[in-house]
Formats: sequence, C-alpha cells, structure tokens
Amino acid sequence: MSMTRSSGLQPDRSARTRASYDSVAEEYASHICDELDHRPQERELLQRFARRCLNRGCICDLGCGPGHISRYLRDFNPDVIGLDLSFGLLRQAHHRHPGMLFLQGDMLTLPFASETLGGIVAFYSIIHFDSRQVDLALAEMRRVLRPQGQLLVGFHVGSDTVHVDELWGVSVDLDATFFAVDDLNGRLARLGFSVVEQFQRDPYPEVEYQSVRGYIWAEKLG
Repeated sequence: MSMTRSSGLQPDRSARTRASYDSVAEEYASHICDELDHRPQERELLQRFARRCLNRGCICDLGCGPGHISRYLRDFNPDVIGLDLSFGLLRQAHHRHPGMLFLQGDMLTLPFASETLGGIVAFYSIIHFDSRQVDLALAEMRRVLRPQGQLLVGFHVGSDTVHVDELWGVSVDLDATFFAVDDLNGRLARLGFSVVEQFQRDPYPEVEYQSVRGYIWAEKLG
C-alpha cells in the first residue's frame, strides 16, 4: 500500500472512490475478509452491538465492502444487511455470503425511509469523506435510525488526509481522512447522539495499516 499526505480534496472524490474499489475489489476482498480473525477487540464490540440491537430493527453495515463484517454481525443478530457504493465490492459480498442482502447506495443519500433502522455499523467508511461530507453522512445516519437507534463508527485517529495510489499492486486514487475522537464526538452531539462507549487502540503489527484506531458507539436521542 502506498500512502502520502494529500494536498487537497478533489470535487469528484466519490466517483474516484467508487472506481478505485471497483478496480481493486477482488484483491481487497481476498486480503481483508479474514481481518476480524486478528482483531479481538473489534469482535467483542461487534458481538455486544449486535445483541444490543436485537428486536430493535435491522442493522445496516454501511460501506460493507465484501460483507465480512455484515456476516459476523449476523452470527449474533439475524436482521443484518449491507450497503456499499462499489458494485465490484458488492459482487464479492454476494459471492462470498449468499443469502444475505447487500444493496448499492450512497451514504450521503441513504436509500431508507426515516426512522427505519435499529442500528448502523460504519467501520472505516467515513474515512473517504471530507469534513463537510462527514456531517452530511452522520446526519443521514441519524435520519434513518429509529429513536434509541444504535450507531457504531470505526475510523483512523489523527488529523491528516492521506492519498492512496496503490493497493496490493492495483492502481487506485483514494483519499483517506483521519479524525480526532473529540471532533467526532462533537459532531455526533450536535446531531442529537449520546456516546455510549468509545476507545482507541494501537495498530496490530503486521496485520493492518499502522494507524491508531478509534471506535465510537452512540445512541440516537429522542
């Protein structure tokens, strides 16, 4: 993986993100589908989240990629669907997890009616948004969640935006934004969320990109 600091965001960021993941979909899926095997804290967090959402409405895995997190959630809660921008990644999800529902959609205009979901998991899917788009995406999540709906967000901790031009030998054109925990907490509070739990962890050596990881579990108020 080749990553450099980005000097600015392009107006076609969403289109570049979709095209990049379409191009790298097969390699991406083969490399990350077992990532939870190496992430015990995330497994435990997802288990508790899925159980908390039982009988509260469907959980949607936003930015589901090849569907491995959606599939893990379903082991603890049968009402799970996935959504992703990339058709290439969705093909991988359908192939690897037949019988599960995976939808194509944009996190900035979610294809769900208001107050219909019981939970949302967004692991490393907000990283491809700039600051303004993150607020729009979080507002959409709040719109589609039921009152007391649960939200679990995973992200890289920091303040940089980095550019990725290669993944596993495939050329891509991606920008990844890092976020401070306090910054995201403030954004969520302004939208009417209450933080249930949060933590940061150091990266696991030789398993993942070497950035500090952050997780925020929040509940929609009202």
